[in-house]
Amino acid sequence: MTGPWSAGQEPVSQGMPGGTVTLVEGSTFCISEPGGDIAHGQPQGLFVRDMRVLSRWALAIGGRRPEPLTVQQSEPYAATFIGHLPPRGGLASGSLLVLRRRYVGDGMREDITIRNDAPLAAACMVSLAAAADFADLFEVKLGQVRARPSGRPVAGTSALTFQIRLGERQAGLLIDGDGQPETTGETLS
Repeated sequence: MTGPWSAGQEPVSQGMPGGTVTLVEGSTFCISEPGGDIAHGQPQGLFVRDMRVLSRWALAIGGRRPEPLTVQQSEPYAATFIGHLPPRGGLASGSLLVLRRRYVGDGMREDITIRNDAPLAAACMVSLAAAADFADLFEVKLGQVRARPSGRPVAGTSALTFQIRLGERQAGLLIDGDGQPETTGETLS
């Protein structure tokens, strides 16, 4: 890029090859955007034993995505994504600082902290969009993810479950009441 970054363009990824962040622990790894989101339709996601169990993970606060500021990766399996929501309506000061602490291992855990540095209280709705496609790693790498008959996600009072059955084997993803994705059942090889 030879010209300066201007409004309306995506910010340039600083120090992250390919504009993604990869966390890895054993046979589990997560590839995401610099802000922490896992973009739907991209070669990103939470992979367990060569299967993508989480294909979308998008945070919105008050209907807006946080703007990424930086990523601090303390260990190969852990990172803190730091972003912010600038004030609405042309206010000169005050924004929400968003910290997403992510860890991968047998699944993924994400702790989200929102700090208000404005002099006035702020109310906001926090939402996470999630999707699971149970795609094979090589399908994802080649951009040839095929549709699978996984049924609809099942929402409980404190959890969201995605499941797939292919032949005699099954795989699943459980996002528990704390909003943390965990794999369930047997994963496909």
